[in-house]
Amino acid sequence: MALVTGAFGALGRATVQGLAAAGWPACASTTRPPPWPPWRAPSPNSGASTPSSTSPAASPGRPSPVAAPPPGAASTRPRGRIVNVGAAAAGRAGKGMGAYTAAKSGVLRLTEALAEELKDGRATVNAVLPSILDTPANRAEMGEADAGRWVRPEALAGVIAFLLSEAGAPIHGAAVPVTGRV
Repeated sequence: MALVTGAFGALGRATVQGLAAAGWPACASTTRPPPWPPWRAPSPNSGASTPSSTSPAASPGRPSPVAAPPPGAASTRPRGRIVNVGAAAAGRAGKGMGAYTAAKSGVLRLTEALAEELKDGRATVNAVLPSILDTPANRAEMGEADAGRWVRPEALAGVIAFLLSEAGAPIHGAAVPVTGRV
């Protein structure tokens, strides 16, 4: 089961769709209504979901995927995975970015603390640190900038999916930069 917070933003949508396509049951969480009609999960494992504060993707006649194991659940490795989304800016503040950098640095420190607390094997804890995401909002805000150098939400979602996968199980306590060509 994957719980994706901020699931109706560009990165959240890409992450839920990528995980669903890989066969993960998805649970989407948001604090605001999406700017489009009720979201439909693209995977037969996920069914359909309507926006709410935390709404598991399920459909009539099909049990909630909350009870369904993720791919590879027969493994004896711990299944808990936490992937926080920080920002590459957590490492160095630029002009006018003090509050943003402080907040993203907090995400990084939280990741480090959780990784220490959970290193007994109950879960892995990592963070991804993207640079600028190629979203409509960023394109509008940054006008003439070369968006071809930015990170596509789908690409970052792929890194997140890897960290959630069995192949990503040995990675713990990492801050993974995903900076495109910025």
